[in-house]
Amino acid sequence: DTLDGRLLHRVDVSFGNINRQGANSAGLPSFDNTGNRSKVAYRGSYAIDGGPVAAANHVVTFAADYEYLTFVNNVPALVFAPNQLIEQTREQTGLVVEYQGRFEYGFAVQGSLRHDFNDNFEDFTTYALGLSYMFPNQVTRVRASYGTGVQHPTLVEQFGFSNNFVPNPNLQPEQSEGWDFGIEQQVMGGRGVIDLTYFNQVVTDEITAVFTPVTFIGTPINQIGESDRQGIELAARMALTDRLDVALNHTWLEAENPNGTNEVRRPENETLLQVGYRMPNERTRFNVELQHVSGLFDSDFTALSAGARQIKLSDYTLLHLGLTHDVTDTVRIYANV
Repeated sequence: DTLDGRLLHRVDVSFGNINRQGANSAGLPSFDNTGNRSKVAYRGSYAIDGGPVAAANHVVTFAADYEYLTFVNNVPALVFAPNQLIEQTREQTGLVVEYQGRFEYGFAVQGSLRHDFNDNFEDFTTYALGLSYMFPNQVTRVRASYGTGVQHPTLVEQFGFSNNFVPNPNLQPEQSEGWDFGIEQQVMGGRGVIDLTYFNQVVTDEITAVFTPVTFIGTPINQIGESDRQGIELAARMALTDRLDVALNHTWLEAENPNGTNEVRRPENETLLQVGYRMPNERTRFNVELQHVSGLFDSDFTALSAGARQIKLSDYTLLHLGLTHDVTDTVRIYANV
């Protein structure tokens, strides 16, 4: 916090080490690998119009991050060639600039630009733009956004081996562009909000797995063509009383592979109902969640198909009961079923 809050700095440093071991259905080792991840990031936010960043109408942010990844297969007997025991590394440096602005008459804008320097892939530039407008009634807001993105394959997908998985070191990053349009409406004098959004996304070079029917060995590949996704999200949340609140979310999704088949593990419909109640003691809260999922497809992993065809899974419903209690102002206990 510098310049009386007009310039904020944040530095994040993180390290991670993951050791993975697995066994097949006979109890024999199937994979053994180790990965490390180190990342350092800086973000500086400056209030253009003076005053603290939190209260500013115009803020520009500059950021930079550096990430270093390593991956190695540990056991010679679990790989297919000696060169698969060589440690693999990946480096990425990113530079970001972002602007957020609130203007008169209810307009707001947010724009960002990011450039990534990669050692194993080509460099990428991605960007995003968001606009919103609050009507003079102060209860209705419309918004829209457009953006691009990049998702790298994991080092496991590129170099990890097991007795039924062969990696693909030639995988390329997935690329996407998408847009959305939505409207928000406050109800009950501001105690509730109803939000309706349409979204559309196109993914190229999407990573998926293919399987050899005889050996049942899976390999990740980049799909040729475009994967199309579109959907509608409806969300509503309301404070019925000072102690009782409810929220309802529903998502309809149409997600297709380039060949027109359904994308697996992306349900067509997902509904979530949440109810929360805070006890008069002001320290105990009960939560109930009811989630229903339908229209879910997955690959058929039976012997005859070996993942080549799809099957529709049964619809299902999850019930979640939760309780939290603040023992003191700094200690909380919780229970979930």
